[in-house]
Amino acid sequence: MRRLCRPALTSVELAVIAAIVAILAALFLSAVQAARESANRSQCQNNLRQLALAVHHFHEARGTLPTYCGIHPAVQNRVGAADNPRAVYGGWLAHLLPFAGADDLYRVIHEDIKTKGRNTPECRTVITPATGTWVPGTPGEEGRWEPPRRRVIDDPGVLEWVVVQRQNGYHTAVLQVVGQSWHWEPADSRWIEGTRGRPGYWDPPGSGPRKITVYEPAGIWLPEVRSHRFPQLLCPSDPSPASDPETTRGLVYQGGEDPPWGSINYLANWWALAGGDLKAGWTAPPQPLATIRDGQSSTILFAEGYAWCDGIGRIALYPPNQHNFGLSQALPNTTNQVHIDGQTFTLGSFPHGYPNTWMFQVRPLPHSVAECRPGANCCNRWVAQTGHSALNVALVDGSVRSISARVSPDTWRRLLQPRDGEEVGGDW
Repeated sequence: MRRLCRPALTSVELAVIAAIVAILAALFLSAVQAARESANRSQCQNNLRQLALAVHHFHEARGTLPTYCGIHPAVQNRVGAADNPRAVYGGWLAHLLPFAGADDLYRVIHEDIKTKGRNTPECRTVITPATGTWVPGTPGEEGRWEPPRRRVIDDPGVLEWVVVQRQNGYHTAVLQVVGQSWHWEPADSRWIEGTRGRPGYWDPPGSGPRKITVYEPAGIWLPEVRSHRFPQLLCPSDPSPASDPETTRGLVYQGGEDPPWGSINYLANWWALAGGDLKAGWTAPPQPLATIRDGQSSTILFAEGYAWCDGIGRIALYPPNQHNFGLSQALPNTTNQVHIDGQTFTLGSFPHGYPNTWMFQVRPLPHSVAECRPGANCCNRWVAQTGHSALNVALVDGSVRSISARVSPDTWRRLLQPRDGEEVGGDW
């Protein structure tokens, strides 16, 4: 039988086939990625829905929303740990645990607090008595200027806003005196050296009393509690785990000597939980649903956030200065005025954080400020962010929606604030 021979493919034909294969592979990969992202988005939305349902079950049982951070119930409108040391102290999730499928963990927290009579850690000092003899020292004499001198201002300078901190997406400026000049009088004053004294000592050396500080955790600070993972509160589209040695999926702050903390990908809207007392910050007492006057279907309750953002971990059980959704952290040096992203604050008026309605981020880079190149969109821990193409949120009525980055800042503000009497715009 005669064998038919097919001529070899030309280089052009091979190139065409390779191009077709590449196109098919790209289409297949794109379809797989789209299907995976769709599944991830559905999972994140379901997590948000379950959180919102837990809040409603909590309200039915307790009569209010959970405390943003503190004890529940409040004592004379106060939620500090010392206001009731036998009550569970922690963030809103700590109070939601029995209604979010974590009753066993809540029982561990509650029983420990009942046994110890306190809901926060305690550092106890243990003193070992001295076994030797104390030999007093001899005093020295301080150095001095002779004759004494004083500083004379030549030019008082002017008050100017000086940027003291640049973080991912925001600048912080403080009023400082700039251009001041001065000199010392009299000019012929000379420095006279002092004399050293001899410090006292224990004889024999090392025989004096010794102080040992013993750390005793309690409540949510128990090692088995703080390091508890919450798989149902993690979004698989969050790119921040493993972006820093301090974090992996489900845990943050892994580099220290203490156990790490369990992390979370969902942030509670401070405006919805706090009741509108702007100066209360994260110490605001819990509120009933009736205080959400603008409608449960137009008020955001939860939104997504990276678990690790700009060097800060979103701790699941303790939100102050960690979650920052609708409430910025209290910065140090609170006697100063600061200028942040076009707004001026006197921080002394907001010792527990000051409210904001800043816009969320879509797919920011999970980089710290040190790693963020100029002009890049990096994670800003003072706002919410998402790893999806749009931000998933849970509304107070329990429904879940996606919000595009194209929504106006004013509409976003109205969605966060449930007591301003304004209707939400039509662009969401």
